[in-house]
Amino acid sequence: MSTQAMPVQDQRIQAEMSLCKVNPLHHIEKHFYIKDMDGEVRPIRKLKLAQLKLLALYFWCKKQEIPIRIIILKARKEGLSTLVQILLQIEALERGIDAVVIAHDKEATKKIFDIGERCYKYYDLPKPELQRGNVGELKFKGHEGHIQVLTAGNEFAGTGLTPQFLHCSEAAKWKKGSETATALFQSVSKSPKTTIIIECTAYGYDALFKPMWDTAYENCDVSWKQDPSGIPIPTVKVTNRGQWNGYVPLFIPWFEDPQYQDEFDY
Repeated sequence: MSTQAMPVQDQRIQAEMSLCKVNPLHHIEKHFYIKDMDGEVRPIRKLKLAQLKLLALYFWCKKQEIPIRIIILKARKEGLSTLVQILLQIEALERGIDAVVIAHDKEATKKIFDIGERCYKYYDLPKPELQRGNVGELKFKGHEGHIQVLTAGNEFAGTGLTPQFLHCSEAAKWKKGSETATALFQSVSKSPKTTIIIECTAYGYDALFKPMWDTAYENCDVSWKQDPSGIPIPTVKVTNRGQWNGYVPLFIPWFEDPQYQDEFDY
């Protein structure tokens, strides 16, 4: 059917989908929903600076045609887990990939799954019908896309899977972090079409996250500038390729987020 023969509404949807393809920020801010701090479910509307930085590094890796490997040391409540769930879901719906999320405990697992389920439920562009929506799993009818959220309760969590997108949440708090990671990371290929994003708040000297963060941060430098619209643009420089573990470090301090600031009377 030609575009001219399409109903007007279908033409609008087609045009919007085309725009989302070339403008990922528009796609995310307009068509994905969050539950905000007031309990309201609404479109994201505007990403935080921390989220914009992660998005920029994600697409920097894509542009370089290298595996997406990002490690994040962050303040709390920056919306980064939410953004990773959105990126993960876009990949699952568009490319039909297998995506796995590993969280540190059952409560965190359910919270992250709820974020992903909400993203799917309120997504207002064409999407495959849900075949299975058990707690911790989203699978779609007539579609290869599959999303699974697991708890890092033992060293074998997720090791029987072969994901193309892996999100490791609060990795420093995994009970058997280094043991779980040894097999889990090996299950993801080194193809440029794969993603591993590891994120955590500061949590002392654990056996997994801190050594990975130190190795990334000490051997790969990331600096930032902003374009005229205020969008952050990264410059990534590997300073010691022989020691670098392949992860691009993203540090998100608390003072970059206005929610950590409050006025007071002198």
